[in-house]
Amino acid sequence: MKATKAVVQQRVERVYDMRLMGATFLDIRRYASSPEPPDEPWGVSDRQVQRYIEQADKLSRKFAEKRADRQFALHLLRLERLYALAFQAGDYRGALRALDVQARLLGLFPAQRIEHTGPEGGPIPVNATSGGPPMQGKGEELTNEQIAAFLAGLDEARKTLETAQQSTAAAT
Repeated sequence: MKATKAVVQQRVERVYDMRLMGATFLDIRRYASSPEPPDEPWGVSDRQVQRYIEQADKLSRKFAEKRADRQFALHLLRLERLYALAFQAGDYRGALRALDVQARLLGLFPAQRIEHTGPEGGPIPVNATSGGPPMQGKGEELTNEQIAAFLAGLDEARKTLETAQQSTAAAT
C-alpha cells in the first residue's frame, strides 16, 4: 500500500532527525524495517529509503541556507546599530571596530593566510581518545534502542524549543 503524503513527510522528518545525529543509510534502513513500537516497519525498498534520505538532506540544506541568510543579515544590522551607538557616544574605537567586523563579514578585505604550529614552530601534537556518543566510532552501527532513545530525546528537545518560541512570540 502506498504511503500518504503525511506519512511520507513524517518519515522524511524522522530520517532528517537521524541524519542530524549521523545515521548512515544502513542505520536508516534497519530502523525502517524494524518493528519497534510505536512505529511499524515501513515496508519500503532500499531505493525508497534512499529517496527519503535525499529529501531529508535537501530539507537540511534548505534550512541551513535560509538560517544562514537570516543570521548574516541580522549580524550586519546589529553591527550597524553598534556603530551608530558607539559613534554617538564618542567611542570612536568601538565604532571603528564595528566597521572593521562588518567589512570582514562582507569580504571587503583580502583573505589572510594563517599558519598554525605547535611548540617551537613544530607540528601540532594530537592526542586521540575514544569514547563518546555511539556515532563517533568508525563503522559502528546504532542499535534500535540507541536510535529510539536519541529520537525520544530529540522530540523532547523540539517540544521544549517550540514552547520557548511560543513564549517569546507571545511576549513580543
